[in-house]
Amino acid sequence: MDRIVRFASADTSTDGPLALTHPYRDDRWAPLLALALTAAALAYLALTLAGRRDIGAGLLRPPAGRAPRSWLLGSVGAFAVRRMLRPLAGWSAGIGAYFLLIGLLVDSLTGNPRFADLAAQAGFAGLGTVEGYAATLFALLAIPIGAFATARLTAFAAAETAGRLTLLHAGPVTRTRLLTAEVTTTVAGTAALAAVAAVTTWVGATVVGADLSLAAALAGTANVLPVALLGAAAATLALGLAPRTVTTIGMLPTAGGFLLEVTADSVHAPAWIGSLSPYAHLAAVPATAPDWAAVGVLVGGAVALIAAGNWAYAQRDMRL
Repeated sequence: MDRIVRFASADTSTDGPLALTHPYRDDRWAPLLALALTAAALAYLALTLAGRRDIGAGLLRPPAGRAPRSWLLGSVGAFAVRRMLRPLAGWSAGIGAYFLLIGLLVDSLTGNPRFADLAAQAGFAGLGTVEGYAATLFALLAIPIGAFATARLTAFAAAETAGRLTLLHAGPVTRTRLLTAEVTTTVAGTAALAAVAAVTTWVGATVVGADLSLAAALAGTANVLPVALLGAAAATLALGLAPRTVTTIGMLPTAGGFLLEVTADSVHAPAWIGSLSPYAHLAAVPATAPDWAAVGVLVGGAVALIAAGNWAYAQRDMRL
């Protein structure tokens, strides 16, 4: 016992609260009381803070790697724009690079009579002039921008299948409003891609000194927008009637229509077969003036298909 008392009463400069009690010698209660009050205060603080935090989250959160990105989350339309921006940037880079090359080659290819003759035999007439060359190559633009529109609506269908739209549909957001926002931003994206193609083609042509104005390039790319709009409309209708076929149906007016026109011309099929392609009704802009009657029919048909797709989407059950 004497050894314990001598050990407990040893004078050190690092005594903690328990050591300050000097057991078996002074038996001080003040350090023990301080410890008890501290524990009680911490327990009370913990209970108070626990009642003010969210489930699964603390008041002091460790860094998650990046700050929250809440931009463009204030409405359904803004959220549709947010989801489109990154794919739009990627498609813009690809289409811009391709049509920049088209513009850089315009002077060398239009000055090659042999190339123009071979292209005419394959069904691509008018490549002997700068504006004819631009009009022919701009017709191909409907395929990638139509693919962009179809890809966006395919992603919308995939989000529904994965259940990511269930909570939105359960809230005060109607299906028509949700799909309209998606289609509207998709159409705006296709128009932006057409503008990118026009500007990059004009830049390439300007670099090589070709006579192609920016207005002519913009007119040429805008001329094929009705075909891309028709592709977006077909994808919208498929989304409402048969969601698993959005990609296939959406690409029929653009890629399918182009293949139909080229094949019908190559095999000398009857004229009515070639007229089934929407490309057959487009003028060669900027080499010629636009066919406004054909543009009006294509746009009107696209609007009707979008309306029908919206109605069908609002009527059917959700894919789970």
